[in-house]
Amino acid sequence: MKKRHIMRFLIIVLILTSLVTSVLAGQELEEKAQFMQYMTLLILQGHYSPLAIDDQFSERVFDLYLKYLDVNKRFFTVDDYGKLQAYKNKIDEELKNAEVDFFFFATDLLAKRIKDVKQILNQLMETPMDYTTHETLEIDAQKRKYPQDKAELTELWRKTFKYQVLQSYYDELRLQKKAANTDCDRLEKENKNTQVALNKAEKNVLRNLNRSLDRMLEETMEEKFHLYLDAVANSYDPHTEYLPPQEKEAFDSHISGTFHGIGASLQKEGPNIKVVDIIPGGPCWKQKELQAGDVILQVAQADEKPVDITNMSINEAVRLIRGKQGTTVRLTVQKPDGQITVISIIRDLVVVEESYAKPVIIEDKKSKHRFGYIYLPSFYHDFQRENGRSSAQDVKNALERLKAESVSGVVLDLRNNTGGLLIDTVDMAGHFIKTGPIVQVKERTGEVRVLQDNNKEVTYEGPLVILINSFSASASEILAAALQDYGRAIIVGSPRTFGKGTVQVVYLNLDDILTYIFPEKLYLKPLGFVKYTIEKYYRITGGSTQLRGVEPDIVLPDPYSYLDYGEKSADYPLSWDEIKPLPFRKWNSRLDPGLLEKLKNYSAQRVEKNAGFDLVRQDIDRIIKEKKNSVKSLQLEVFLEKKKDLEKQEKAYESLKEITTDYYYILPKIDDGETETKPYSEQDETMKRNKEWVEGLAKDIYVSESINILRDLLATEY
Repeated sequence: MKKRHIMRFLIIVLILTSLVTSVLAGQELEEKAQFMQYMTLLILQGHYSPLAIDDQFSERVFDLYLKYLDVNKRFFTVDDYGKLQAYKNKIDEELKNAEVDFFFFATDLLAKRIKDVKQILNQLMETPMDYTTHETLEIDAQKRKYPQDKAELTELWRKTFKYQVLQSYYDELRLQKKAANTDCDRLEKENKNTQVALNKAEKNVLRNLNRSLDRMLEETMEEKFHLYLDAVANSYDPHTEYLPPQEKEAFDSHISGTFHGIGASLQKEGPNIKVVDIIPGGPCWKQKELQAGDVILQVAQADEKPVDITNMSINEAVRLIRGKQGTTVRLTVQKPDGQITVISIIRDLVVVEESYAKPVIIEDKKSKHRFGYIYLPSFYHDFQRENGRSSAQDVKNALERLKAESVSGVVLDLRNNTGGLLIDTVDMAGHFIKTGPIVQVKERTGEVRVLQDNNKEVTYEGPLVILINSFSASASEILAAALQDYGRAIIVGSPRTFGKGTVQVVYLNLDDILTYIFPEKLYLKPLGFVKYTIEKYYRITGGSTQLRGVEPDIVLPDPYSYLDYGEKSADYPLSWDEIKPLPFRKWNSRLDPGLLEKLKNYSAQRVEKNAGFDLVRQDIDRIIKEKKNSVKSLQLEVFLEKKKDLEKQEKAYESLKEITTDYYYILPKIDDGETETKPYSEQDETMKRNKEWVEGLAKDIYVSESINILRDLLATEY
């Protein structure tokens, strides 16, 4: 821990100790509630942009917590909201006094409304639903107000139930379509028992909704309190948050690319949690009992009572299945043939190969020019193991392998890369330039640090394209921005990246605070962690990547850029600003505005004629229309007609699988010594998965256009 953080920590402890006069009596939760006060003060002392604990702060917490409790406005009424509003400007006082009246009142009120909704749902079945009448439902909660009274609440749930029944009915048609190899429209016409199928869908939806509501009621007070803590933390900015102990473990797993579990990829399918893949080398892969296609019904820890996970969220299920290395988890699973069996698995370290950098050689069929492609899903660094993998070193190894194959240019794919370790970002930028500043980091004091590449070695000097999209965030934006500012790379992709220009730290362990101040209260452990924003990123040219992200040199159409996504759509993001630019020497290349404009025009002409991008543009038009028209029909005939239009769109996208390009995609030879140490069967499985990945990559029109841009660059005698 840095010296300034140690000093800050000691100052905070002294402040807290002077504030504490007594420990709340009563329930254990009330004792834990006092630590919400501590957490708020800790954030206040260390946050980049601290907020005064006043009425404005109180309103932020109030609005966020209500949003978290009832995001779709399907529980509280106007009258309820009025009662809750009495606390809107009192939360700041409660925090200062370590009180939680608002939390208890809101929690109790929500529980009452959940019970009311259960009663409403069960009464709905007493009157047959009519799916021939013209009715509509506004599905965008932001366009709706809270129901005026219980009658409006009942009407909202009647329509919501009806909408979900129609969706369930359609999903069943889709399954039948897949089995019969026909379309839903034809199946609907041939279906002589539509009402029977609708009745079946009603029972399924009612069962699932009741289970979901029951799960909400079964949440412990501590779990509910975690949500309140998160509302308090998120009031500072979207990335300041409270992390329960299990979420901190998941955060560490994301950074290292490893976790302790069973080694299976899961997905939600209706009410079920289904196994879709087994990770090579993991516990399940070695044991061979759990297979793709199995449905997990229950999860038990060692000899404990099993927990039914039907209708459970995928995140909840994963938390139950993962655990410490060497511990046992028992899964009750249903095999595809209907057989139900219990499988015991000992958890172990799982290395997710898909989270690591991966290179591919792309060869032009005509000119035989070779290009390199590197997929980088995150900026990872495994500090938990000696000589653990890092993204910077893996990318360097990939570049060396591609250079050995005499590639004429490289595409570094940062799409969907949400960031990670800053140290790896700086090191990675250094692979492409000689020396110089990479990013400026400003602290709350106003002090600016410059993170610099001091290594004169350049791993790769050739033409470079960085591929980005709307989901490229944080460290991805730093790397793309730096290499764009140096004129070292052509940035290609979505109109702009995510726009996260802030730095977070996770070092405030609330258990440590408890141990230091109240050692007699150790039974309250575990309390969790606090992650909060401590710094802000700035480009070497002075502008922040916050909110604005990185704008590419060459824009490609992207449907996701039209969705409400990114930092700008989050609650209470920090603002954009700029600081003094740094002196730096541009890369010695001809990537001047004139050349970039020429490459941009060449690309635009190709994209305009490309059938794949034409489908993307059609998808963009559909998204824009859907955003404007969020009112859905509850009439069966109209509902299915709309779904049929979507099926046509899906069929059009299926044609992308038949796309042919002017390039061959080849995996380079493995020469890092890792694969040779694996059993042959595991090698075979890894090779099979890599082959499938490359086949999918060959259909990627964004990658293909990136190579086209490199080819244009070569033609200009770069």
